[in-house]
Amino acid sequence: MLIQEMTMLNMRCSWKPCAALPERTHSVSVSSIGFSMLNGTTGNDPRLLRSNASVSSAFLAHILSRTIYGGCTIGDTLNLYLWEGKRLVYELLGNSDHLRALFAIIDKAISLVDNGDDDVENIIKLGTGWEASECLGIALYCCLRHPMDFKMAVLAAANHPGNTAATACATGQIMGAKLGYHSIDESWINALERQDVILEIADDLTDECQLHRYGEYDDPKWRSKYQRCDFAL
Repeated sequence: MLIQEMTMLNMRCSWKPCAALPERTHSVSVSSIGFSMLNGTTGNDPRLLRSNASVSSAFLAHILSRTIYGGCTIGDTLNLYLWEGKRLVYELLGNSDHLRALFAIIDKAISLVDNGDDDVENIIKLGTGWEASECLGIALYCCLRHPMDFKMAVLAAANHPGNTAATACATGQIMGAKLGYHSIDESWINALERQDVILEIADDLTDECQLHRYGEYDDPKWRSKYQRCDFAL
């Protein structure tokens, strides 16, 4: 269920059209989003800022940003986002064993897309998905192998002898950002518990919070939802 909820949330956020972000904003988002995923668990330990998880999450942030907002100067395909992402993440995070390992897995995922083996065999060649770089590599393989089929991509990511929850979730995020909310199989949507709550949260994330500590604008409904947590649908 967690896979479906996170996937549906991201797909709803990508549904509304958005203007392209400036390059500087995008660059900052890659580092800040990637590192923010670790802040709650690492205590901002500087030794972990270039860990396997941080570089992989920063790279995923780059892919999602480009897929949703555009702005890639060399083209608008996932392969080109990956090429651009290697350069950008390297510039932001510097060289490291984790970064080299991530790039190697990404290159391997690309090389497996057009071979004659089935998805399970190819995914096993990329690892189990328990390492963040393996999880991203498997997700990218599934997205590249089934570029216009959300269901097939997610099913491939959810059916292998590894960390299927993580790989299917990452695959769903990328495919959802690319294809949108309406690419979800209707039977999956109908079977999702609390879909009304998930979609409302996703809309709120899309609209962004207009409250500011130094501003005069106030939204009692938003405060009830996310500060006091006493809001009832």
